[in-house]
Amino acid sequence: MSRKVSKETISLIALLTAFVLGGLIVSNPDQNSIRTVGVELSADPSIYNDRESGSKALFEWTKKLGYDGEVERVDWSHLPESSTLLISVAPESVQGFDILGAATGDNDDGKLSVADARGVERWLQSGRTLLLLTSRLPANMMFVGGSGGSSGDAKPTFGDTVGLAVDNTQNGSQQTFVPMQPSPLTAGVDSIKLSSGASRVARRKRDSVTLFGNVQPMPGNLAHAEPAVTMFAVGKGRIIAIADDYFASNRNLSEADNSAFLANIISTSARPGSEVLFDEFHHGDLSSSSPTVWSAMGKPLQAASWQAALVFLLIVAMTAPRFGAVKVYKRGEVRASGEYLTSLSGIYHRAEAAVPALEIIYRQFLRDICERLALPPDVPLDKLANIIARQTKIAPDGIKRLLAACELGLDRKQLTSREFLHLTRQMEQIKRQLN
Repeated sequence: MSRKVSKETISLIALLTAFVLGGLIVSNPDQNSIRTVGVELSADPSIYNDRESGSKALFEWTKKLGYDGEVERVDWSHLPESSTLLISVAPESVQGFDILGAATGDNDDGKLSVADARGVERWLQSGRTLLLLTSRLPANMMFVGGSGGSSGDAKPTFGDTVGLAVDNTQNGSQQTFVPMQPSPLTAGVDSIKLSSGASRVARRKRDSVTLFGNVQPMPGNLAHAEPAVTMFAVGKGRIIAIADDYFASNRNLSEADNSAFLANIISTSARPGSEVLFDEFHHGDLSSSSPTVWSAMGKPLQAASWQAALVFLLIVAMTAPRFGAVKVYKRGEVRASGEYLTSLSGIYHRAEAAVPALEIIYRQFLRDICERLALPPDVPLDKLANIIARQTKIAPDGIKRLLAACELGLDRKQLTSREFLHLTRQMEQIKRQLN
């Protein structure tokens, strides 16, 4: 036995289908929004990555220390004044030109640029801190002519502007480094461990302090420090550069005294409970340069908003299929009988049923008049016409002609729309005068 599916059931199925499809269409999570524990196909330093190369542990650990971790998804042109510490882990950098002077052709969106350098320098002037973890920070000019200068075909980079270069050395596989000199940042830190076997070197043109590094021989039996961690002032602020992309990765954070060193940096750079910025813009997690309410909602809430909008449109489409504004009729408003007759006559006209309509209206007219005048239903029409004339200002002959025309139309079974409207209007006029 077959059963018909109700309209409500169909609507519910359509609603649920639209909700699911809408979620699949608008959610489209990007590579930075969802992470699962497991084997990594490629390294990803994002704070959303909970696998070995990610920085999620650092982000969550900072919050457990009592700080408010905030994700920065815009460039460094206008960093928030309320923050005093910016942490940037393995940012991509604009290469500009290679060592032979050939343009790289890389897309500069979401990469460290000269504009970022100038913006962060302004931000640092009043005593803030940038913690930069990077294994490769090109400086095409190699600080020739000072920051912002040029050398041949070289193009200024972020490193040129701030006066910092980071590259890999070719001499050994040292991973563990000890403090080079006492400092509040190295208090309680016996050693730190970099994430890979190759030594990395951070070089600063001038006025830098080497916090961790190794001593390398120079010609003439001299020695100089190859820094793995360096610090230098920018106005009243400072940049601390750790020459390792994954020094604070989920895997490497607990090695040696890495976490103690990072805790010293955070505690000396930000007040407890204050905001600590984590740079995701230079991982390709781009947002508009001017944050809006929409961007602040985040992707999950944005997806939910789009789904709600789709559901709303679907409900409107199912429950209000007509077009045009809805006409609202006033309840309790008294309508004249003539409006009813005009409307009814239009219906009968479209049905080509003028004679049946006249019969209904005419018989009802006679019953109403007889009841109003206290006359028997079978009163002769001539007598009825005379009584109506005495009660109204209408001549008896006119009333008699009306009654005769109605009787004739019913007898002939023929009546035009014009005749029908004329007769019904006359009956309505008589009823109004008898009220």
